[in-house]
Amino acid sequence: MPTPPNIGTLVAWYQNGTGITTGSTFTWADQSGNNYNASQSTSGKQPTVNAGDGQYNSRTTLSFASASSQYLEYSTGFSLTQPFTLMVIGNNDGTSAGQIFCGHQTSPAILYSTSTTAVKYSAGSGISYTVSAGYMATPRIYVVVFNGASSALYINTGTAVSTGNAGANNPSGAFFLGSDVSTSNFLNGKLMEVAIWSGTPSVVQIIQYGQSLLFSSVLMDSMDFRRKSNSRAQLVRPRDVRRIRPLTSGYVSSLSSAGLFR
Repeated sequence: MPTPPNIGTLVAWYQNGTGITTGSTFTWADQSGNNYNASQSTSGKQPTVNAGDGQYNSRTTLSFASASSQYLEYSTGFSLTQPFTLMVIGNNDGTSAGQIFCGHQTSPAILYSTSTTAVKYSAGSGISYTVSAGYMATPRIYVVVFNGASSALYINTGTAVSTGNAGANNPSGAFFLGSDVSTSNFLNGKLMEVAIWSGTPSVVQIIQYGQSLLFSSVLMDSMDFRRKSNSRAQLVRPRDVRRIRPLTSGYVSSLSSAGLFR
């Protein structure tokens, strides 16, 4: 099973349920080994911990309230040089624009909602991708490859849903979770996990890792899927499943067209 450290060269990794410390200072510790720990010392601006979040396969998430200007910050900051790859597993409330999942304060490269029906990935100029109303309110695995004119956005599958020139910014300075500055553009929603890699690691492996968190199991051949009443996919394994095939973008696309990732 791929995990962020063996997928590629990690720059930062905020892992679900790991490294979270509450109290006078709230901290989500970076698990990459670089110690880019994001924190918040103002109690009213600290996110809420959701242990066993039912929306997220009973994983731990953090809820951010935009009305309270909640965010976490690694104030010392760090720099990124394109190409680099961002993974965000989370959601916003699907009701307003300008909700940023994470980003740097200087020359940012960010993923955010520009309206209730558009998600944008931007390292300067940026590209908007149209979604249905309420789409971003559902937990999603977002992967963005920031690589100038060859940038791409992936959502839940290993096939890009949008490609193009997202801009040439190389981010630097303070890094934020739930915003990209301390004064505006706050997330009203949840983050389960955030990771950044240098370069262009395998998107299929990143998606495979994300699916193992949201669905408890990597998707396999010869598997039936049925919908439960809460619309979360339940995996039903036939008795004769004997081998696991690595997830491929084409296979995930076929599942998407079958309705698994609506």
